[in-house]
Amino acid sequence: MIYAVGSLLVIKSVDGEKDKYLKGHNARIACIQISKQGNLMASGETQDIRSEENAALIVWDFNTLEILYRVKYHKQSIQALSFSCDEKLLLSVGGAADGSNLVVWNMSEGKSEAF
Repeated sequence: MIYAVGSLLVIKSVDGEKDKYLKGHNARIACIQISKQGNLMASGETQDIRSEENAALIVWDFNTLEILYRVKYHKQSIQALSFSCDEKLLLSVGGAADGSNLVVWNMSEGKSEAF
């Protein structure tokens, strides 16, 4: 089971192993997505409404739990995330502050492909 507690991602063990805690966000995590193949996980945050900082999107290697990419594109918040079936692309949807922009991210480079 995976869930967020504020800016912390928690991977709850169901087989008696220790729970894992992933740090990387500075604001409340708003969404989490795991790729269909189970190799990648993405998490997006929501900044405080008074913050001028863009929201962070983090892509994790789900096997090692290491950060692969950390980008800040969306203004204030990330509302939704979705991987393509082949894990080559990640879609992110921003909040009202950036017009609910949809961004396509190339997972081999960690760069945006289209807005």
